[in-house]
Amino acid sequence: MASIASMRRAIAAQLKVVVPGLRTCEPHQGRIDAAELKRVWQATPAVLIACLGANKVQVSPGTVRATLRWVAFIVCQAPTGESRDDAALVIADVLLRMIPEERWGSDEVGRAEQLRAENLYSGTVDRMGVSLWSVTWVQSVELAPMFDATLLSDFNHLHAELDVDRDGTIDPADPVAVLEVPIP
Repeated sequence: MASIASMRRAIAAQLKVVVPGLRTCEPHQGRIDAAELKRVWQATPAVLIACLGANKVQVSPGTVRATLRWVAFIVCQAPTGESRDDAALVIADVLLRMIPEERWGSDEVGRAEQLRAENLYSGTVDRMGVSLWSVTWVQSVELAPMFDATLLSDFNHLHAELDVDRDGTIDPADPVAVLEVPIP
């Protein structure tokens, strides 16, 4: 897995395949409030995937492993409260069954843990004519290195003007000791 963002995209892509009939299934920036619900409620049923943070970040030479906190917000709209809630429950049920076994196409992703579903019903949500549920879990991932050291192989020359003998002038005749440092 290259990054948290690529994992989030992979989760959304897999959910689109597994949960048929979604009008919206996409990465999301974070928690959902009433203003955000107004933006997405017309394209329901919807599942919005957000990473809420990272715990247990373990750094060792060449690797970073983090336990990421994920949420899938489920938004459904229907003429009656019961039918929209039933629709959200069907999606929540599918997610609860599928997420524990998913690695989102990457060997670097661990098993999902602490899986939980929560009804986010409120009077505001009800007045908007939607049902809102969340499915949360944590999942560890080995993040890609910050950079690929092989990309540095093209860095062969450096031009610098230095006052080597510290006399206040930059003189090309000043002797310079060249130290070659191998790049791993």
